[in-house]
Amino acid sequence: MIRKTLLDAALGTGIGRAVGHAIYNTYGRTRSRSQSLSTSFFRNIAQLRALQGPLADIPARGRIRILNAASSTGCEAFSLGGYLTCQFPDLDWSIDALDISPEAVAMANAAAYPASGLPAAMDDDLARIVDLLFIRSGAELGVNPAIRKRIRFAEGDALSEQMAVGGPYDLVLGQNFMIHMDPDRAASAFANLVSAMRDDGALFVHGVDLDLKQRLAARQGLAPVDWRLAEIHDEDHVRRNAWPFYYWGLEPLDRAHPQFAMRYASIYRKAP
Repeated sequence: MIRKTLLDAALGTGIGRAVGHAIYNTYGRTRSRSQSLSTSFFRNIAQLRALQGPLADIPARGRIRILNAASSTGCEAFSLGGYLTCQFPDLDWSIDALDISPEAVAMANAAAYPASGLPAAMDDDLARIVDLLFIRSGAELGVNPAIRKRIRFAEGDALSEQMAVGGPYDLVLGQNFMIHMDPDRAASAFANLVSAMRDDGALFVHGVDLDLKQRLAARQGLAPVDWRLAEIHDEDHVRRNAWPFYYWGLEPLDRAHPQFAMRYASIYRKAP
């Protein structure tokens, strides 16, 4: 941890930042890319809390529909479902969770996970959500049936325009899969995510090459949500710790960047 802190300090400013980008561009970017089913529960709770902040108008609608693209084995969809149930008990919500992998969809539909998959450290708020989300049986966690029934897992490809057929959605999640795509495929997936949104909807989109995300968000006319941006950015510990040595690593914030919010936000709004 100390070594990583020192590395961040060395690569986060001035000449060190330039060195970090040189390493990333010549070493990290050149590695071959492949999709991964790697995921975890409550990977970024700070991002979800935006629904009680600048996105509070979305749950205030009383009934919302959500798309979780590239949902992997279900951790993200269930995390969001637990969060909504705990924080907005009167909200009528549903999630369409799609993934290209039939194996991942089958695991999500089984809705059973090892207890070791929970975050190592939880504050009281997160502990309440976890207690509501799961029914514990020894070392196994089963998802609360009341939450499970609101989430539909099915096979679906983010590169297919059919992904938006069930929309428009109030909230779209498209996270941690476009970083594994070449730019053209990522651009197609990004466009499909935006097409699935309501005109006044929101997009959660971690895990995209930052240069590419900045261009695509501007091209699609999206507005970044500049709220607790540094907290949300730095909570992505796995990707932050991987930069600059892996293509999926996440660079330190550059507060001097002329498009700071557009580049580093992971939440965007679609203008009504």
